[in-house]
Amino acid sequence: MEKIARIDDDYRNDVDISQNQVIKIKGSRNKAFKLNLLRKLEKIEFNGDEMFEFLKDLALTDANNEIRYMASKMIYKNYPKRGKSLIKWLLMNDSNYNFRIINFSKSKRNNFSDIINSSIEKTKNREKMLSEIIDNDFERFVLSWKDYSNDVQIFYDLDLRCFILYLKKDDNYAYFCRRATDPFQSIPINTVISISKTRKSKDVSKKVLNTIIVFLKKFLREKKRELQLASLTGGKINYLPKFKVFSRKHEFIIYFGSEGLK
Repeated sequence: MEKIARIDDDYRNDVDISQNQVIKIKGSRNKAFKLNLLRKLEKIEFNGDEMFEFLKDLALTDANNEIRYMASKMIYKNYPKRGKSLIKWLLMNDSNYNFRIINFSKSKRNNFSDIINSSIEKTKNREKMLSEIIDNDFERFVLSWKDYSNDVQIFYDLDLRCFILYLKKDDNYAYFCRRATDPFQSIPINTVISISKTRKSKDVSKKVLNTIIVFLKKFLREKKRELQLASLTGGKINYLPKFKVFSRKHEFIIYFGSEGLK
């Protein structure tokens, strides 16, 4: 039976996707069957026309949010150029990507909890958010946000031009920014330590460090030795971040606030 995709060597013994199976999924109403096949397809590299049309059809027409979400991620992964206009449409119109939008500078709130409860939902704001997401290469994160949704509540801030991630378990928050549009770059740094060195420092307690490491492991899936943690002097003001995590190799920076880390 003809294979429709090139199977990665790492998964050659585990994944066996045939054209017939893909044909079956198109007419199936069985959610579990569809999800099972999509999870197998995630492990495969492909670039053919048939697979693109198959994933496009799922992303645009399937009634199930999770199936559309998985199909959209796979389009971005395997067809980054060809799927660009489709991804843009999905980000604007698919309910999977209805992030709450806030505006840091105009909120006139005294603490972070108040700020994130002041959402704005106008269409022009969604268009502005979408434009900034694409300009700042946030698509990969946006298209995979549900992978973190059990632990993180996600907002987009129009003023800061970055995502704000509320860490539910730790009652803490993080700003996910691009280096080129870093809204907090003027805050002075106290101390810089390697994330891999988990011993307590005078500026960073073990509790703070562990909270940040757990988050980064889930969020970035980065090796700790590649990341550095900076303690900032601006953290005394309630809504300003207290810590900064960065890597010389990456364009993105994550700032952590102080709520829940006191």
